[in-house]
Amino acid sequence: MWLHVENRACISIHPNVKGLKTAVVYEWFHASSSDYSLLPNIDYFVTEGTILITRVSTSHGGKWTCKASNSRGYESSDVHLTVQTPLSLRLYPPAQRVDVGKEVRIECAYRGFPLKDVYWVKDGVQLTLFPRGEIHKGDNVSTLRIHSMDRRDKGLYQCFVEGESQILSQVSQLDLGNSKANIISTFDHQVLQPGSSLSISCKATGSPLPSISWFVDGRPIYGGVFNKTLGKDVFLSTLDISSISASEGGHYSCVAENELGFMTHGQRVDVYGPPFIKPMDPLSVLAASDVLIHCPYTGYPILQVKWTKNGEILPVNERQRVFESNASLQIQNIQLADKGEYTCTISNERSVSARENFELSVAIPPKIEPFHFKDDLQVGGRIRVSCTASLGDLPIKFEWLFNSHRLLEGEHSNGISITTVDAFSSSLVIPKLSTGHSGNFTCVASNSAASDTFSSSLTVNELKLTDYFYSSPTAYLFPSVYCLLPAMCVFIPEDPCSPGQVASIRFLGSQSNSHSSNEPLRLMDGVGLSQSKERTNVTPPEENRILSHGLSVNASLD
Repeated sequence: MWLHVENRACISIHPNVKGLKTAVVYEWFHASSSDYSLLPNIDYFVTEGTILITRVSTSHGGKWTCKASNSRGYESSDVHLTVQTPLSLRLYPPAQRVDVGKEVRIECAYRGFPLKDVYWVKDGVQLTLFPRGEIHKGDNVSTLRIHSMDRRDKGLYQCFVEGESQILSQVSQLDLGNSKANIISTFDHQVLQPGSSLSISCKATGSPLPSISWFVDGRPIYGGVFNKTLGKDVFLSTLDISSISASEGGHYSCVAENELGFMTHGQRVDVYGPPFIKPMDPLSVLAASDVLIHCPYTGYPILQVKWTKNGEILPVNERQRVFESNASLQIQNIQLADKGEYTCTISNERSVSARENFELSVAIPPKIEPFHFKDDLQVGGRIRVSCTASLGDLPIKFEWLFNSHRLLEGEHSNGISITTVDAFSSSLVIPKLSTGHSGNFTCVASNSAASDTFSSSLTVNELKLTDYFYSSPTAYLFPSVYCLLPAMCVFIPEDPCSPGQVASIRFLGSQSNSHSSNEPLRLMDGVGLSQSKERTNVTPPEENRILSHGLSVNASLD
């Protein structure tokens, strides 16, 4: 027999036992617990074989067995009890804004019984397959996870919980956070007759909304550009030329840019005409970088493209590559040997040619040699560190920062001194350290190519003096006080002894109780003054005691 009851309801279960008529003893058992007839409980009781559960909970669900017995034997019957609980659902977070590349998590917590299904929907479409991430189902929670946020992931996510008689759902809004500019629609290579119209577009997304700029052979284009915003994160830019001429052919590119980055797309627009190469400006490239150089030619068709360096046809090594389709030269991992004069030469089927030269220089950015501060620096000490650029084109400019605050060259009120040593190094000097000098020091070296930085942390420790005085002050004949420190030792209010002594000694002469004192013992070492708070006690010797000629006084220094 099967029974269904709601949570917290009251139910009575009657035994379904036949055949036993007289002197019957009834016992009830639950599949997940002990014999209930032997364990009284405030939630249920048994009377004449009927068990009454006054406050049903989910723990009461399952198989119940009634056993009826008398002197002639016993019979049993089973009752299956299903406890229904209402559905509840909570989706977290209800809304979130996630940057591109970051992880996304949405949790759907639910309760209720019986439960048929839990599933997810995005923008009205059920997520049966989820290649962008994964859906994990645990105990009363389903988690949707996107490993790396992308523009296509934004939208409305719904979690559905389905029971036998009801369906619940909640919505979570996922918006795209900050993302660098990304070009999502571009233009292709075109070949035109003189006088034809040209219309090319670039569409970009990003947050903040990107801007788009246009270039031909690396030179900016200002006229004929039309911009339009599509939604809150899509930008469309179109370049129109109503009647193009042969001289307007070249490599056209659009650059989408926002605060987080930029992206470039470029293709050639060829116009029928004779070969011609526009003037090329000198080019400076950072060492170890890669460069792609376009030959700014016009004319179509072009039969041959040739690049040379100092008269030698390229490529000459595996770092160089010539692309005849767009007359470009690629050089990877730029080295000093790559500087020099480069020539681009083009020719058509009629052997009409054009050529143009440009100068390539290699710029070397600064490289700072690491510097560090010692770990055992104390108040009153001194330091000097040098920031040296072992590489880099001259001139090099140096700048120091202390806890992100700029330090000008010269002496400062806080005791820090900045000095230029030579063309490739700068020094930082602190002649007298204090705890206020603890912090982060950064050196910045800059030249026309780039900048390099290096930081080191300085910790100035408080001066810690160990105990320089030994044993308790027990007095004998002619006691004395020993101060084992190159310093100045004084018994207040007496006059100080001479500074610089390795041991300062004060003879007390014949001792007595009157020499005991609460007067402090002070120690000065040129950095500061330390004072002992310990009482000096003098105990006269007993008769016939062997007399010592010295008294050691133990004094701790604060």
